[in-house]
Amino acid sequence: MIMIFFVWEEIETSFLLDDNFDKIFGMVLTKNTAHNDGIISQIGKRCSGLLNGITDIKVKNIKIANKAIGINKAPFLIAEAGINHNGSLDQALKMIEAAKKAKVDAVKFQTYKTEELISDSKQTYTYISAGKKINESMFEMFKRYELSAESWKKIKEKCVKENIIFLSTPSSVTDLNLLLKLDVPAIKVGSD
Repeated sequence: MIMIFFVWEEIETSFLLDDNFDKIFGMVLTKNTAHNDGIISQIGKRCSGLLNGITDIKVKNIKIANKAIGINKAPFLIAEAGINHNGSLDQALKMIEAAKKAKVDAVKFQTYKTEELISDSKQTYTYISAGKKINESMFEMFKRYELSAESWKKIKEKCVKENIIFLSTPSSVTDLNLLLKLDVPAIKVGSD
């Protein structure tokens, strides 16, 4: 089974697909079924490639790790860590502790290899930090925030220890393969 999440018009939607991507087993949308029917119709129009030929769409509850998600279930709360660890494993581990303290169900990071994420190493990004305008290479900035495969393993182990679900958004097939090796219970597809 493969879990795919995406956000469409501020509604987080998840599909539970079989391994061949040809049958949807579950879909979690909102509590309003009439609204869900309209959303399914719109998703079908907007994502016809993904949903082409799929006729068995039913709204029902699903599970990620040990957490039931769906209609009449408690919200599935995710702490968005992203790359806010700034490339520090120690900071990432502290973020997991903070997420656990906040009593969320999961913590979600972003997994990437800079060489696969940034195709133009000369591309720059301008931002303001501590009141100063900074212009730097996007490649160098993302490289600074990149974590190693060994760090991801330690992050996953910390999540297991803290009894919090580890999720991440991969940026490439390489990243997806790394996450699958770590045995993540679900993959969050980026909404960008």
